[in-house]
Amino acid sequence: MSAQSTFTTVLIINLIYNTNLVQAQSRQKAISQIDSVSTEKPYWECVLSKSPEFPGGHTALQKFIHDNLVSPQSPGSLKLPGRVFMSFIINEDGSLSDIRVLKGLSPQHDLEATKIIKLMPRWKPGRYRHDEISKIRYNLPILFP
Repeated sequence: MSAQSTFTTVLIINLIYNTNLVQAQSRQKAISQIDSVSTEKPYWECVLSKSPEFPGGHTALQKFIHDNLVSPQSPGSLKLPGRVFMSFIINEDGSLSDIRVLKGLSPQHDLEATKIIKLMPRWKPGRYRHDEISKIRYNLPILFP
């Protein structure tokens, strides 16, 4: 084997080793950043060990919305079907806060969707990582038939 091919082989091995080392350091840095996340901020569902739950589950949530929803009529006495996308925080005690309209349909529909969220009972709070109860931001579409 010539000196040049030996040098090339050593160079390639060093490049592979250094690339793997940099990737490992990047992964370790990302993991340490996740570990240092403040528990004061609400977590998103993708990092949860258990999602928050409406009392009685998803079926009970749909029934609650159906039973309490009053579909507002548009100015021409016509119902306007569609969805209002809501966002809110489920606190550690299951109460709801920071209720927002993410995407509205009309001012009347947005108010009705907000009213529905405010009427909801306390949820079962979500759990983060090793069963730590945490604030969770939750997005929910409200369907107006």
